[in-house]
Amino acid sequence: MGTVLSGIDTYNKIDTFTDVLGSNASTPDKVAAGADIGAGVGNMMMNASIAVAAVNPVVGLGVGAAGAGVWLASRATKFVSKNWKGFNGDTLKSMKNSLVDSGKKTINKIKGWFS
Repeated sequence: MGTVLSGIDTYNKIDTFTDVLGSNASTPDKVAAGADIGAGVGNMMMNASIAVAAVNPVVGLGVGAAGAGVWLASRATKFVSKNWKGFNGDTLKSMKNSLVDSGKKTINKIKGWFS
């Protein structure tokens, strides 16, 4: 079931990418939309690996590992493109600030569970 839902999600991301590609969006936004497709494909592969592993565990493990690699590379590409400021220190600063902000949000969310 997860594979089917991931496939539908990936299809929707392809549709979104074609809309973004044809728009006046910035290049980093276009790259991020394309990276979303890769993340969807990786997620679909990881979900499919469970069914494949039922038939052949070794191949299922390989499909899952490949899917994880595709997903991770796509997410990293999107992260970099969203924080891209050029080949300078501003990009690294933006990436650091993004990670710090995400960490603070996560910590505050966890604190909220216990208050």
